[in-house]
Amino acid sequence: MKAWYKYTIEECYTALKSSHNGLSSKEADARLKQHGLNSIEKEKNTNALVLFFHQFTNILSVILIIAVAISWFLGDILDAIVIAIAVCLNVIVGFIQEWKSQNSLSQLRKALIYRVKVLRDNEIQEIDSSRCVPGDILVLVAGDRVPADARVISVNGECEVNESLLTGESSAVKKHSAVIKKDVLLADRKNMFFAGTLVVQGSARAVVIATGPYTEIGIIARSIKNIKETATPLQKGLNRFGTWIGGVIIAIACIVFITGFAFGIPLEEIFSLSVALAVAAIPEGLLIAVTVILAIGMQRILKEGSIVRKLVATETLGSTTVICTDKTGTLTEGAMRVAHIVSASHQFDVGRHKQKELESIGAAQELEEMMKVAVLNNNAFIENPEDQFEHVRIKGSATESALLHAALTIGIDIKAVKKEFPRIDELPFDSKNTYMLTLHRDGEISRVYAKGAPEKIVASCERLLIGKRACILSAKRKKEFERDIERISSMGLRIVACAFRDSNREIRLLKKENIELSDMTLIGFFAMKDPLREDARQTLQESSL
Repeated sequence: MKAWYKYTIEECYTALKSSHNGLSSKEADARLKQHGLNSIEKEKNTNALVLFFHQFTNILSVILIIAVAISWFLGDILDAIVIAIAVCLNVIVGFIQEWKSQNSLSQLRKALIYRVKVLRDNEIQEIDSSRCVPGDILVLVAGDRVPADARVISVNGECEVNESLLTGESSAVKKHSAVIKKDVLLADRKNMFFAGTLVVQGSARAVVIATGPYTEIGIIARSIKNIKETATPLQKGLNRFGTWIGGVIIAIACIVFITGFAFGIPLEEIFSLSVALAVAAIPEGLLIAVTVILAIGMQRILKEGSIVRKLVATETLGSTTVICTDKTGTLTEGAMRVAHIVSASHQFDVGRHKQKELESIGAAQELEEMMKVAVLNNNAFIENPEDQFEHVRIKGSATESALLHAALTIGIDIKAVKKEFPRIDELPFDSKNTYMLTLHRDGEISRVYAKGAPEKIVASCERLLIGKRACILSAKRKKEFERDIERISSMGLRIVACAFRDSNREIRLLKKENIELSDMTLIGFFAMKDPLREDARQTLQESSL
């Protein structure tokens, strides 16, 4: 595989026979025929008939079927019917559960198809992600899922991508277009996009270098397919038990037959007695009990939001003795949340206040201004604004998503705030300046909101917002804020400071009119963390860890 991160952009164009204008529709169609659809080959669904007969493959089922045949042959019709009903119940329950799970997975796969923007015929077009081909120019913005592996061509501002799908690291990765000359691991290829990852901030363009099974995620999928399926602990146990009980029953039947024959009992009578004894000893209720218990377990797992494809896999979870777990995104929510808010008059723990209590505190001018910064100086957005608060999905960088979530928690009407204070311009955040500026209109006043590294924001402030008034920020008060910052930072929290500046003159462009971070009014600080999942503590306790 080529080390595309070492290639210059022009070398990538040459190798892929593409250009900054993208491919023509005709060339894209030809490449689609050559490379195939941009999708990872999914495991084919098992045929219903195969799935049905698969339920008969364990030893106990085979023993019961033999028992049905023998009982019928000997004229014990009632016994044959009872055992046959037991076998049928086992087969039907197992088949229905596995068939439903298989269909549910198929529906989920269909829902994963999404649209992407590419540059073709020198214009931006929207296509199905499955129709991307090598050489396509991707046009990516915050909230987009990357459809294929690609080499970054250009970025606009700070472009950050969540690559946790591949690396397991929840922190977003900043992308650039510069060449990386040395050999680096996948997680350090900052000039590459990878299929399945999510753009959380900024925008970029990239040229596709691999699709489908040839992407990094596709290679992982292929390696997983090569893993041989082994029997579960329950299957092994049932097979051992079936073999053992089958051997014991046959041995007892033989002993009874030989003993009866030795005592002169007629051959036909002693044979019937031996076979009847063997059939009676078969635990036909065991198979039904195991199947029903597993089906109940499968339904309980389904209620927790997971799908079990095979019935016997339910028991495997119950046999787990060691759990190896990652912290970020597993024990924690994998998303930053505002934990503390600090202003001139208020310091409170967001996690310990109910929404109504926060709304009552929110009457303070300081908090209102902080929430305006959280909403207005922010490029994150709500994907499903019509849904209830508990189900809201926010797209954007981890920090900006946390700020928007805090505003929602307190009860801010985000749409109304944005309408009242429309954004005129912005200076995006970058690692050099460590702050972001946005310009808004507030009636006749031009207002600049700032958020960023606390040391940078505090150094630029001459005043402090106390209630509704902007007062002089004294050296003593600055020291107090610095101590607060140090205290909260020692708790492992990320801190973002916010400030504003008003101007009576009309400002249209921040950069053109040299509007910088200076002469600001400090509002306060947001302290953020990745909180534990609500059920993490209980889950660990129940697991006896």
